[in-house]
Amino acid sequence: MKPPLLDALEKQIGAGRARFHMPGHKGILPPPLCEAAAYDFTELPLTGSLFEGIGPMAETERAFSAFYNSGASLLSAGGSTLCIQAMLALGASPGGKIAAGRNCHAAAVNAMALLGLEPVWLYPDEPSGTALPGRVSPALVGRALRENPDLQAVYLTSPDYFGVLCDVEAIAEICHRRRVPLLVDNAHGAHLAFFGLHPMALGADLCCDSLHKTLPALTGAALLHLRDGARAEEARARMALFGSTSPSYLILLSADLLAARMQQLRGPFQRLALRVRALQSRAREKRIWAAARSALADPVRVSLAFPDGMREDAIARVEGAGIEAEYVSSRQIVLLPAPEQDLSPIQSLIDALPPLPKAGETSDFEALPRPERALPLREALFAAGERIPVSKAQGRINRQMIAPCPPGLPIVMPGERIDDKCVKSLQRYGVRECFVV
Repeated sequence: MKPPLLDALEKQIGAGRARFHMPGHKGILPPPLCEAAAYDFTELPLTGSLFEGIGPMAETERAFSAFYNSGASLLSAGGSTLCIQAMLALGASPGGKIAAGRNCHAAAVNAMALLGLEPVWLYPDEPSGTALPGRVSPALVGRALRENPDLQAVYLTSPDYFGVLCDVEAIAEICHRRRVPLLVDNAHGAHLAFFGLHPMALGADLCCDSLHKTLPALTGAALLHLRDGARAEEARARMALFGSTSPSYLILLSADLLAARMQQLRGPFQRLALRVRALQSRAREKRIWAAARSALADPVRVSLAFPDGMREDAIARVEGAGIEAEYVSSRQIVLLPAPEQDLSPIQSLIDALPPLPKAGETSDFEALPRPERALPLREALFAAGERIPVSKAQGRINRQMIAPCPPGLPIVMPGERIDDKCVKSLQRYGVRECFVV
């Protein structure tokens, strides 16, 4: 069966009608976009409308829903950012309180401000590896729910940027006993369904996937998953509230083509996991595999650690191995392999990196400051402000999320008062200026 959106677009092209509609290129662009341009349409009777839930894109969504075993899976051409905005709007009412992992993405912080939500921050309480930000435990979530009976939702990021997972299944059970929905930013984990680790399989109520981050889809392709399919129309309305009225049909087409291939990708990803495991074995011998030994980790993400103060040397070794890395922090290298790739450059990099001086090193997330809130998140983000040196910031109210990596956790959030411990932490991680109210 031909992918439904592809079929509809080909029928629209085959109709041969003159394009007196958007977009302005009329199906003709110079190389390298000449072939793609023909498929770049707007909302027409044959092509359908993204947020109306009818037409070929609705068929694509049903295919994704069947694969992920969700009540509904809705397409986004605005990445996980759009899904996060809609997810938070669905999960809590304006002005409500939610428990949120401190390691959340800036998109979530901005969405909370737009919606007037007030977070109760969950600081990771379990170590997850060498200089990594740690994970939020089920016990911590349970305690937050007991101490804050007015919480409307729990929001977690799993996996994080380094592939560290929370125990979503245990946390979901705790949330459901309290009749509180669990929302999961799974932007980096669309492929986890191939390993039984996807949040929708583990009990999440709402979840977003950035298809483009780990699967073969164009940048911006994403999904919003709902356990309760009866809320699909409400979810579409929330997505329409934040999303563009002109979503890219090329992005949507890439998701459509992916939906038809999901089952075929299971085997290649599982074989990739075996190849990554072999790399992990060698990296652990040198003590440079960043993640701690745990089943709560992405099976195909490669996060390597190197000694502090050697970032320039690490970058040189990454380049020497012929690699363009996803990210090189001051302590880690993050690599995102795909099933069809030759992994020998990663092996060369592992061989080239120096071993860490000692085993069992973990992050210092427990030593991070926990500043007091002085203003609501929304008020702080929309307030007038000024940029000042960190050395002069003590006592001021922060206006922007500041999250150097490491540690990968925001040292200070909007609306929090910068104290002496914040100043010292910011300076320690190389932050020299901040934006304050």
